[in-house]
Amino acid sequence: VNFAITSFSLILSMKDHNYYWLGFDQHDVSVVSTTPSEFDQVMEEFEQEEGTKQVIYSTTDVGVMLPWEKGMGDPIMTAMVYDTFENINMPVIEGRNPIYSSEIVVSSLVAKQMKKDIGDYIDIYLDVDKKVSLLITGTYQSFYNPGKGCRLLGSTLIENNVNFKYDEASIYLDEGTDKEEYIKTY
Repeated sequence: VNFAITSFSLILSMKDHNYYWLGFDQHDVSVVSTTPSEFDQVMEEFEQEEGTKQVIYSTTDVGVMLPWEKGMGDPIMTAMVYDTFENINMPVIEGRNPIYSSEIVVSSLVAKQMKKDIGDYIDIYLDVDKKVSLLITGTYQSFYNPGKGCRLLGSTLIENNVNFKYDEASIYLDEGTDKEEYIKTY
């Protein structure tokens, strides 16, 4: 986004649409761990909090790498790892978000660079020695890391013995719950 030529009305509305440009889900409340040892306990409290409809665990603290090819530049992608993509507002350009651990959604930039389409398989490294081939089920828009990313299920990492921990959560609130009061109460 070039802010030099963007109108002020668009800038003011970006807070309502920024999730799309970054590629994250559009949720009501974000929780980010500052004390990893307490994260699970804190999330249990949020799950019990009145007004909580759904809590989705996530992390972006996982390095995923494409097989390097001459001229591609940095092969590292940002992985948006969620415990589920079901029943959340996380748009795709084409296709759908992953449902099974054998699936991946890639940013439109990665799809273009790798010459991949929905229905193709893409090889990625989940760790230095953990190469997997995953089915591309969708593409999404993102300027996060600038546009070089993917969406994976946590189960994909678990099944491949990759050590990771959820350190973020998206909270969806029940209809009619006042977001500011919810945050203030907690």
